[in-house]
Amino acid sequence: MTLPELINYFWIGNTYEDFCKPRGLNCDAYAIEIFAQKPFGLNSKLEFFKEEETAGKTQYSYNGSEFYSLFNFYYFLNAVREGEKNETLTDIDLALRLLDFAERNG
Repeated sequence: MTLPELINYFWIGNTYEDFCKPRGLNCDAYAIEIFAQKPFGLNSKLEFFKEEETAGKTQYSYNGSEFYSLFNFYYFLNAVREGEKNETLTDIDLALRLLDFAERNG
């Protein structure tokens, strides 16, 4: 899954619980982190990990690949909700803004 795909997943009405359950993620976990492979871009593969699993690391090895923390899921969901209020904002626009945030704050 890529960041634009994840944004669209929520913009079409799916819930956080809809997302977590089939992936074996605990919806009540303190924080689920969104990681991506570098270089960050619209087509970067995303992975999702519980914060306890990554121990707060910004780089995490998984299935032989290196992933880098973008932000936690709560930050992402807030950005998605705010993005829905702006009728001219596209999934690509929001994804680029989120990637820029991750690059500046990573």
